[in-house]
Amino acid sequence: MQAANRQCSLHGGLTTIAANLGHLCLNPSFQWIYYLLLSCVVYYRWVDEEYLDFSWKEQEMTGLSQQSQMISQRFWVRRCCWLWRGLGFFWVTVVLGLGINIASTRLTSPTGIPAETPVGWLLEHLVLTILLSAGLLLLTIVAGVVCHRASAHTPHSTSDTLTRQKRPLIVELLRKDYRRRLSQSLPGAMIVLGLHERTDITHSSTQLVLRRTDIADEFPLPPGTSIVQAYDNLGQGFLLLGAPGAGKTTLLLDLACELLTRAESDPAYPIPVILNLSSWASKKPPLAAWIIDQLQMIYHIPSRLGQGLLEQDQWLLLLDGLDEVDPSARSRCIEAINTYQGGHFVSLVVCSRSHEYLTQEARLALSSAVEIQPLHEQEVTKYLKGIGKPMAAVRDVL
Repeated sequence: MQAANRQCSLHGGLTTIAANLGHLCLNPSFQWIYYLLLSCVVYYRWVDEEYLDFSWKEQEMTGLSQQSQMISQRFWVRRCCWLWRGLGFFWVTVVLGLGINIASTRLTSPTGIPAETPVGWLLEHLVLTILLSAGLLLLTIVAGVVCHRASAHTPHSTSDTLTRQKRPLIVELLRKDYRRRLSQSLPGAMIVLGLHERTDITHSSTQLVLRRTDIADEFPLPPGTSIVQAYDNLGQGFLLLGAPGAGKTTLLLDLACELLTRAESDPAYPIPVILNLSSWASKKPPLAAWIIDQLQMIYHIPSRLGQGLLEQDQWLLLLDGLDEVDPSARSRCIEAINTYQGGHFVSLVVCSRSHEYLTQEARLALSSAVEIQPLHEQEVTKYLKGIGKPMAAVRDVL
């Protein structure tokens, strides 16, 4: 009995609340306040935010002359996009609100729509309402067409401007990182390592030509050849191999610093970036998606900026740690690199330990490989003597 009384009380309370809300919604004052607040929302969403957004974009342009030219050329286009967004918000919210208001009024009010409500006022001035609605609809269509036609050009120009602005910052950021990592390697002058070129462990047109001739698949590069000279001679990138501790990463950093100098002096030269492939195996994404993710994670380069440079072939990839990829995923990683290389006309350098690369079947589609030769005992002793006291204990052990 008590449960039934409690249920009846709850039902009566809900009915009372619903009735009060219905009367509140039908109250003309409440409806006018509702549409006034909605107008404020439209203003701050449409006028204020969009204006600030355009002001921010204009401030990002380089040079006052470029900014004034951009404003004069795109003034009406920007205003049409401004109108398109605002009118779109208007039609969705205001018109939808009016439709719900009319439906609820007809269902709850036996006398129809009160004349003192916003909907009643619009119905009393039906001709004016139709003219205003037709004008707003025509303006929405015109603004939408102009904004749609301009959208194909605006993102590219904005992206190009953004990449031109941020490029020097990216070069300086990478330079500091590479120099810091180089300073943590062996002290003193770098040892001149012996390099051999191999054409039998990559898939390329050069390999097919050499197979039909008597030219050896492996031959030493001239003594004293630096990694930068090897890169210039090979042209389209190469595979860098070596034993553990042979100096692969140090050579890669040395190459990156030299290529950064070229990218700084030539805005069209791609930016060399070192990425470690060990993280690729976790999700095995397409290499382009992995690159954008790694640029943001390691160097804090926004994904939009990283993608824009990637689409323009402005990243010169120096991929370290192929041997660190899980053996079960290494072949798929090589396949992903080859797929990326086939769609981008830019040099590519991949670094790996010799044993891990040579013992699996997949091969990189690069022109050739450069393999670091082991150091002789005399070379190590000479290097340690050149450093002096900091390496005296190591020299004594050897």
